[in-house]
Amino acid sequence: MNHIRTELLRDPLFQLNIILWLTQPMPPQGSITPLLHQKGFSVYAIAPTLSVPPGIALAVQRSSLQTQQRVRPDVVLKRETDLKFALVECKASSFGVATEQAIQARTFLLLADEPLAEALGLSPEQIQASILAYALPARESARLEATLSRLSNELRRHHLPAGDSTMIGLDIDSWDVHVVFDWSGSQFFSIAPGSHPVMRVQPGDDPRPLYFIPYDPDVHQSPEENLFCKRILFERIHSAVLAAVGRASLQTNLTLNI
Repeated sequence: MNHIRTELLRDPLFQLNIILWLTQPMPPQGSITPLLHQKGFSVYAIAPTLSVPPGIALAVQRSSLQTQQRVRPDVVLKRETDLKFALVECKASSFGVATEQAIQARTFLLLADEPLAEALGLSPEQIQASILAYALPARESARLEATLSRLSNELRRHHLPAGDSTMIGLDIDSWDVHVVFDWSGSQFFSIAPGSHPVMRVQPGDDPRPLYFIPYDPDVHQSPEENLFCKRILFERIHSAVLAAVGRASLQTNLTLNI
Protein backbone atom coordinates (compact mmCIF):
# COMPACT_ATOMS: atom_id res chain seq x y z
CA MET A 1 0.00 0.00 0.00
CA ASN A 2 2.89 2.39 0.76
CA HIS A 3 4.23 1.79 -2.76
CA ILE A 4 0.79 2.58 -4.24
CA ARG A 5 0.58 5.80 -2.26
CA THR A 6 4.08 6.88 -3.33
CA GLU A 7 3.14 6.30 -6.97
CA LEU A 8 -0.13 8.20 -6.53
CA LEU A 9 1.70 11.27 -5.24
CA ARG A 10 3.68 11.28 -8.48
CA ASP A 11 0.64 10.71 -10.70
CA PRO A 12 -0.54 13.91 -12.48
CA LEU A 13 -4.13 12.67 -12.80
CA PHE A 14 -4.34 11.96 -9.08
CA GLN A 15 -2.92 15.43 -8.40
CA LEU A 16 -5.33 17.08 -10.83
CA ASN A 17 -8.38 15.34 -9.40
CA ILE A 18 -7.38 16.30 -5.85
CA ILE A 19 -7.15 19.95 -6.97
CA LEU A 20 -10.57 19.68 -8.63
CA TRP A 21 -12.11 18.21 -5.46
CA LEU A 22 -10.67 21.08 -3.43
CA THR A 23 -12.73 23.52 -5.54
CA GLN A 24 -16.08 21.71 -5.15
CA PRO A 25 -18.88 22.69 -2.75
CA MET A 26 -19.02 19.87 -0.22
CA PRO A 27 -21.22 19.19 2.83
CA PRO A 28 -19.70 19.94 6.25
CA GLN A 29 -18.05 17.02 8.02
CA GLY A 30 -17.61 15.16 4.74
CA SER A 31 -14.60 13.02 3.92
CA ILE A 32 -13.15 15.79 1.71
CA THR A 33 -12.39 19.32 2.90
CA PRO A 34 -12.74 21.66 -0.13
CA LEU A 35 -10.01 24.01 1.01
CA LEU A 36 -9.88 26.11 -2.18
CA HIS A 37 -13.67 26.37 -2.47
CA GLN A 38 -13.83 27.60 1.12
CA LYS A 39 -11.51 30.45 0.11
CA GLY A 40 -13.66 31.38 -2.90
CA PHE A 41 -11.75 29.63 -5.72
CA SER A 42 -13.49 27.74 -8.50
CA VAL A 43 -12.47 26.12 -11.78
CA TYR A 44 -12.25 28.69 -14.56
CA ALA A 45 -10.98 26.31 -17.28
CA ILE A 46 -9.48 22.84 -17.65
CA ALA A 47 -6.45 22.47 -19.93
CA PRO A 48 -7.04 25.64 -22.00
CA THR A 49 -4.55 26.42 -24.76
CA LEU A 50 -2.79 29.70 -23.93
CA SER A 51 -0.71 31.43 -26.59
CA VAL A 52 2.09 33.86 -25.82
CA PRO A 53 0.95 37.35 -26.98
CA PRO A 54 2.77 38.51 -30.14
CA GLY A 55 4.55 41.43 -28.45
CA ILE A 56 5.94 39.19 -25.71
CA ALA A 57 6.86 36.50 -28.24
CA LEU A 58 8.90 39.05 -30.21
CA ALA A 59 10.71 40.19 -27.08
CA VAL A 60 11.47 36.57 -26.18
CA GLN A 61 12.84 35.98 -29.67
CA ARG A 62 15.24 38.88 -29.26
CA SER A 63 16.39 37.49 -25.90
CA SER A 64 17.28 34.08 -27.38
CA LEU A 65 15.61 32.34 -24.40
CA GLN A 66 13.78 29.13 -25.20
CA THR A 67 10.01 29.19 -24.69
CA GLN A 68 6.96 27.56 -26.23
CA GLN A 69 4.49 29.37 -28.47
CA ARG A 70 1.57 27.98 -26.48
CA VAL A 71 1.02 25.98 -23.31
CA ARG A 72 -1.87 24.16 -21.65
CA PRO A 73 -2.01 24.42 -17.85
CA ASP A 74 -3.85 21.49 -16.32
CA VAL A 75 -6.41 23.78 -14.72
CA VAL A 76 -7.01 27.52 -14.28
CA LEU A 77 -8.58 28.61 -10.99
CA LYS A 78 -10.33 31.93 -10.36
CA ARG A 79 -11.61 33.83 -7.33
CA GLU A 80 -14.39 36.12 -8.45
CA THR A 81 -14.33 38.46 -5.46
CA ASP A 82 -10.85 39.86 -6.15
CA LEU A 83 -10.23 38.56 -9.70
CA LYS A 84 -7.33 36.29 -8.80
CA PHE A 85 -6.25 33.64 -11.33
CA ALA A 86 -3.99 30.63 -10.73
CA LEU A 87 -2.42 28.55 -13.48
CA VAL A 88 -2.05 25.07 -11.97
CA GLU A 89 0.28 22.49 -13.51
CA CYS A 90 0.68 18.94 -12.14
CA LYS A 91 4.09 17.27 -12.15
CA ALA A 92 5.46 13.93 -10.98
CA SER A 93 8.67 15.51 -9.73
CA SER A 94 10.90 18.56 -9.80
CA PHE A 95 13.10 19.41 -12.79
CA GLY A 96 16.21 21.42 -13.53
CA VAL A 97 16.76 24.58 -15.57
CA ALA A 98 18.27 22.71 -18.53
CA THR A 99 15.28 20.46 -19.26
CA GLU A 100 12.34 20.46 -21.67
CA GLN A 101 10.04 21.00 -18.69
CA ALA A 102 11.95 24.19 -17.86
CA ILE A 103 11.11 25.57 -21.31
CA GLN A 104 7.43 24.99 -20.55
CA ALA A 105 7.83 26.51 -17.06
CA ARG A 106 9.51 29.61 -18.51
CA THR A 107 6.46 30.05 -20.75
CA PHE A 108 4.07 29.64 -17.81
CA LEU A 109 6.02 32.26 -15.85
CA LEU A 110 5.77 34.68 -18.79
CA LEU A 111 2.00 34.26 -18.88
CA ALA A 112 1.43 34.33 -15.11
CA ASP A 113 1.89 38.10 -15.17
CA GLU A 114 0.37 40.95 -17.21
CA PRO A 115 0.21 38.85 -20.44
CA LEU A 116 -2.32 36.48 -18.83
CA ALA A 117 -5.29 38.73 -19.61
CA GLU A 118 -4.52 38.73 -23.33
CA ALA A 119 -3.77 34.99 -23.30
CA LEU A 120 -7.19 34.30 -21.73
CA GLY A 121 -8.98 36.78 -24.00
CA LEU A 122 -9.82 39.13 -21.13
CA SER A 123 -9.34 42.86 -20.61
CA PRO A 124 -6.50 43.86 -18.23
CA GLU A 125 -8.92 45.05 -15.53
CA GLN A 126 -10.50 41.58 -15.38
CA ILE A 127 -7.38 40.14 -13.72
CA GLN A 128 -6.07 41.75 -10.56
CA ALA A 129 -3.52 39.10 -9.53
CA SER A 130 -2.16 35.85 -10.91
CA ILE A 131 0.24 33.07 -9.99
CA LEU A 132 1.76 29.87 -11.37
CA ALA A 133 1.17 26.93 -9.01
CA TYR A 134 2.76 23.51 -9.37
CA ALA A 135 1.04 20.52 -7.75
CA LEU A 136 3.58 17.78 -7.01
CA PRO A 137 4.83 15.53 -4.19
CA ALA A 138 5.58 17.72 -1.19
CA ARG A 139 9.13 16.38 -0.88
CA GLU A 140 9.90 17.76 -4.37
CA SER A 141 8.64 21.29 -3.67
CA ALA A 142 11.88 22.88 -2.45
CA ARG A 143 13.85 21.70 -5.48
CA LEU A 144 11.27 22.97 -7.94
CA GLU A 145 10.97 26.27 -6.09
CA ALA A 146 14.73 26.79 -6.61
CA THR A 147 14.39 26.01 -10.33
CA LEU A 148 11.51 28.46 -10.80
CA SER A 149 13.42 31.15 -8.92
CA ARG A 150 16.34 30.78 -11.34
CA LEU A 151 14.02 30.86 -14.36
CA SER A 152 12.24 33.98 -13.05
CA ASN A 153 15.55 35.79 -12.48
CA GLU A 154 16.60 34.83 -15.98
CA LEU A 155 13.45 36.35 -17.47
CA ARG A 156 13.84 39.56 -15.47
CA ARG A 157 17.47 39.95 -16.56
CA HIS A 158 16.13 40.05 -20.14
CA HIS A 159 13.45 42.58 -19.14
CA LEU A 160 10.65 40.04 -19.68
CA PRO A 161 7.60 39.54 -17.45
CA ALA A 162 7.93 36.87 -14.78
CA GLY A 163 4.88 35.98 -12.71
CA ASP A 164 4.89 34.78 -9.13
CA SER A 165 5.01 31.03 -8.49
CA THR A 166 4.15 28.67 -5.67
CA MET A 167 4.02 24.98 -4.77
CA ILE A 168 0.98 22.94 -3.81
CA GLY A 169 2.67 19.93 -2.24
CA LEU A 170 0.79 16.66 -1.83
CA ASP A 171 1.42 14.04 0.84
CA ILE A 172 -0.38 10.95 2.19
CA ASP A 173 -0.08 9.48 5.67
CA SER A 174 -1.97 6.64 7.34
CA TRP A 175 -5.14 8.70 7.74
CA ASP A 176 -5.21 11.65 5.34
CA VAL A 177 -4.24 13.15 2.03
CA HIS A 178 -2.55 16.48 2.80
CA VAL A 179 -1.83 19.57 0.74
CA VAL A 180 1.09 21.77 1.75
CA PHE A 181 1.21 25.51 1.00
CA ASP A 182 4.34 27.64 1.12
CA TRP A 183 4.36 31.32 2.06
CA SER A 184 3.59 32.65 -1.45
CA GLY A 185 0.73 30.18 -1.87
CA SER A 186 -0.56 31.09 1.57
CA GLN A 187 -0.68 34.77 0.62
CA PHE A 188 -2.35 34.16 -2.73
CA PHE A 189 -4.92 31.56 -1.71
CA SER A 190 -5.57 33.03 1.78
CA ILE A 191 -4.69 29.70 3.36
CA ALA A 192 -2.34 29.31 6.32
CA PRO A 193 1.12 28.05 5.32
CA GLY A 194 1.95 24.45 6.13
CA SER A 195 0.21 21.09 5.81
CA HIS A 196 -3.59 20.72 5.69
CA PRO A 197 -5.50 17.41 5.74
CA VAL A 198 -8.05 17.50 2.93
CA MET A 199 -9.24 13.91 2.48
CA ARG A 200 -9.64 11.14 5.03
CA VAL A 201 -8.15 7.77 4.12
CA GLN A 202 -8.92 4.64 6.11
CA PRO A 203 -5.96 2.28 6.62
CA GLY A 204 -5.94 -0.30 3.85
CA ASP A 205 -8.37 1.66 1.64
CA ASP A 206 -7.60 2.99 -1.82
CA PRO A 207 -6.72 6.69 -1.32
CA ARG A 208 -7.94 7.71 -4.78
CA PRO A 209 -11.08 9.89 -4.80
CA LEU A 210 -13.70 9.56 -7.51
CA TYR A 211 -11.95 10.93 -10.61
CA PHE A 212 -13.62 13.83 -12.42
CA ILE A 213 -11.10 13.30 -15.23
CA PRO A 214 -10.34 9.58 -15.38
CA TYR A 215 -7.91 9.38 -18.28
CA ASP A 216 -5.61 11.59 -20.32
CA PRO A 217 -3.45 9.95 -23.02
CA ASP A 218 -0.98 12.86 -22.88
CA VAL A 219 -0.15 12.28 -19.21
CA HIS A 220 2.87 10.14 -18.35
CA GLN A 221 1.81 7.57 -15.75
CA SER A 222 3.10 4.31 -14.32
CA PRO A 223 1.70 1.26 -16.17
CA GLU A 224 -0.45 0.41 -13.14
CA GLU A 225 -2.02 3.87 -12.93
CA ASN A 226 -2.52 4.02 -16.69
CA LEU A 227 -4.40 0.71 -16.62
CA PHE A 228 -6.48 1.83 -13.62
CA CYS A 229 -7.47 5.11 -15.29
CA LYS A 230 -8.36 3.41 -18.58
CA ARG A 231 -10.57 0.99 -16.66
CA ILE A 232 -12.41 3.90 -15.00
CA LEU A 233 -12.95 5.51 -18.42
CA PHE A 234 -14.27 2.29 -19.99
CA GLU A 235 -16.57 1.63 -17.02
CA ARG A 236 -18.09 5.10 -17.39
CA ILE A 237 -18.60 4.59 -21.12
CA HIS A 238 -20.21 1.23 -20.39
CA SER A 239 -22.53 2.78 -17.78
CA ALA A 240 -23.49 5.61 -20.15
CA VAL A 241 -24.33 3.14 -22.92
CA LEU A 242 -26.45 1.00 -20.60
CA ALA A 243 -28.33 4.07 -19.33
CA ALA A 244 -28.98 5.33 -22.88
CA VAL A 245 -30.21 1.92 -24.05
CA GLY A 246 -32.42 1.57 -20.99
CA ARG A 247 -34.17 4.88 -21.70
CA ALA A 248 -34.62 4.27 -25.43
CA SER A 249 -38.02 3.47 -26.91
CA LEU A 250 -38.46 0.24 -28.84
CA GLN A 251 -38.23 0.22 -32.63
CA THR A 252 -36.08 3.35 -32.81
CA ASN A 253 -32.53 4.02 -33.90
CA LEU A 254 -30.23 5.02 -31.04
CA THR A 255 -27.20 7.25 -31.65
CA LEU A 256 -24.53 7.29 -28.96
CA ASN A 257 -22.20 10.28 -28.72
CA ILE A 258 -19.36 9.34 -26.36
